[in-house]
Amino acid sequence: MKDAETGEVIQDATIYEVNQLDATLTNTRGEFDLTVKAKTDYLTFAISRENYQDTIIQVSSISEMSVSLKPIKKEKRSLSSRFEIETKKLVKFFTPDESRRNAKNVTMEEDRFFQFSLVPMVGTNGKLSGQIRNNLSVNLLAGYAYGVNGVELGGFYNIDRREMKGVQIGGFGNAVGGESHGVQLAGFLNTTKGYTNGVQAAGFLNIVTDDVKGVQAAGFVNLSKKVGGAQVAGFVNLATKEVNGFQGAGFVNMAKSAKGVQTSGFLNLTNEVDGAQISGFLNMTKKLKGVQIGIVNIADTVVHGVPIGLFSFVKSGLHQLAIEHNEFMPYHVAFRSGVHQFYSVLSAGIDPSKDNLWQYGLGFGSQFNLKKKWYGNVELVAHSIQNPERDQHNDELNLLNRLNLNVGYQIGKHLSINAGPTLNLYLTKVYDSSTDTYGDLNQSGFYESITDDGLHLSAWVGYAASVRF
Repeated sequence: MKDAETGEVIQDATIYEVNQLDATLTNTRGEFDLTVKAKTDYLTFAISRENYQDTIIQVSSISEMSVSLKPIKKEKRSLSSRFEIETKKLVKFFTPDESRRNAKNVTMEEDRFFQFSLVPMVGTNGKLSGQIRNNLSVNLLAGYAYGVNGVELGGFYNIDRREMKGVQIGGFGNAVGGESHGVQLAGFLNTTKGYTNGVQAAGFLNIVTDDVKGVQAAGFVNLSKKVGGAQVAGFVNLATKEVNGFQGAGFVNMAKSAKGVQTSGFLNLTNEVDGAQISGFLNMTKKLKGVQIGIVNIADTVVHGVPIGLFSFVKSGLHQLAIEHNEFMPYHVAFRSGVHQFYSVLSAGIDPSKDNLWQYGLGFGSQFNLKKKWYGNVELVAHSIQNPERDQHNDELNLLNRLNLNVGYQIGKHLSINAGPTLNLYLTKVYDSSTDTYGDLNQSGFYESITDDGLHLSAWVGYAASVRF
């Protein structure tokens, strides 16, 4: 086999009989040896090589022939994107180099109803299995085909160079070099280079390098560009563009934008949310349209909606540091963060006159306008009372809950004064037998009781005044 223009030897050219698809490759000297069982008076051979013009030869009997191939320009066959799946490590491992070389050389494709293979090249479609689209494909260990339009079953691994339409089930994995339409089920791994429309489910990992319309479900990780439907993973979901639907992960969800719901055990991360972010710990987005629910919520801008959590930070939202005075702890600071409609309150205070009794608190609030420069606050904050003189290993309940109803006046852009009454409910199991008293706060009120298990409840009306920056 030689180049028609240069006379150079051509290695790795594919020669095959067009009816039985018996095939071989030329060696380093451009030679080949192919034995075909003749069923007709004539045999038709096709000769193909990447970047060369296909050649057809028909003979009645032959023992030796010499063929020259005419080169063509590379750009006429734009093969690199079509056969990118051939470069994947798993595909290389399961598919012999001869099969992959034949797939790159031969542009012919054929449809067949049924094929059976033990491994690539050992089956009913022989060495040109990569050119055959099957309706029913059964691969005992691994199979290599142009595509499937029906059902494909593999004991270990299924490889389709182009599209999959129907159902594909692999004990270990499935690989599709084009689009997938239907259902892909794998014990470990599904990979699809093109658009996926349907269901992709794997015990460990699903990868779609294009878009998904349907469902991706994996025991560990899902990867794709756009998702129109649902991504569900035991560990991580990643959409490099947008999610329109649902992302649910045991640990992390990541997307460029999410329209719908993101829910995870630890972290949701996206540039924009139009819907809801719900996590066991942290939600992060640049632009929020909807709601964030988590222990910590972070956003640059809230267009509409609210972040709800123990601590929320909105870059363009509410940030207030306050110096406060109240009836139970005179020296008190608090930090408010979130949006005016709903914000979190972190507080700490100390009373040096009571052996440095101190507290730390956490709560929620809402601020609303009353009239020009006047505003109101409603806040519910729980304060844990700490007494340095008491045994620190004593973890008895000692909790003060305060409902604050405050009115404020805005003096300047970052300065306001605020004051108002508070309703206090004190719950404690701390008891001093020497004085026969409960708790550390000696506040008289309008209600007091002790339950059978030693829980002391008391209630009173107090006050709070603050300067906020």
